[in-house]
Amino acid sequence: MNGVILLAAGLSRRFGSDKRLANFNNSTLLEISITNILESGLSLLTVLRQDDFELRENLSEKYSNAHFMRCPSSALGLGHSLSFGVEQASNLRFSGAAIALANMPWVESASYSAITKRITADKIIVPRYREHLGHPVGYGKQYFSELVGFRGDETPDSIWRAHMDRVEYLELDDEGILKQVNFPEDILN
Repeated sequence: MNGVILLAAGLSRRFGSDKRLANFNNSTLLEISITNILESGLSLLTVLRQDDFELRENLSEKYSNAHFMRCPSSALGLGHSLSFGVEQASNLRFSGAAIALANMPWVESASYSAITKRITADKIIVPRYREHLGHPVGYGKQYFSELVGFRGDETPDSIWRAHMDRVEYLELDDEGILKQVNFPEDILN
């Protein structure tokens, strides 16, 4: 089964506070992202910070149909969180995964579905909106061994750029695949 790995272990340095908990449409930024993924009917693994004991407990109670795991090395950067998430997704028997970012609450449920439906073991699915590359990018299981080697602030873009012959671009009518929240004013736009 293909699923979604939601990376939610960042430190929100540019935002100035924990952006995952920022108010967004009468919920939190993180909860909107989780809800959008779950509405697609996909399996979800959310990677949290090592010290997110209470947040993990609260999310697990609210979203019993999803997995929430604390990454022991989350403070070392996105690469560590990504590596941990892919390793856990493999344990959950994901055959492919869309790597999603928790600071992208505008990504539509249909986009998650469309991306994950196209993932095969040896394919990488890169979504586009009007020729602009977006997120989440879908990776087949063949690439999990490369993804688990990531450390520090490495991003998975290097993998799909190294395997351009296996990349399939998927044009979506969803501007949300381009929009991220990095600063408080981004929520207003």
